[in-house]
Amino acid sequence: MHASIKLTNDQIDQVVIADLKFMYKILKKPDRDEGGYLLEPDNEMLAAIDKVVRYYMTPEQQKEWLNEMVGN
Repeated sequence: MHASIKLTNDQIDQVVIADLKFMYKILKKPDRDEGGYLLEPDNEMLAAIDKVVRYYMTPEQQKEWLNEMVGN
């Protein structure tokens, strides 16, 4: 059995924003591989996520996002 849900464009935008912000925070943190070597964040991927997430944001959300990024 499949359930269908209907979302407004604003709701879809909010899901996209939330998911991208979550992925940005995960990818921003340096990590280590199996050998213990430090892996730097993928700056190209971070820039791409930032560009897309800003596309979906209102100016107020962009201001909040900038404050979150500066705070981290």
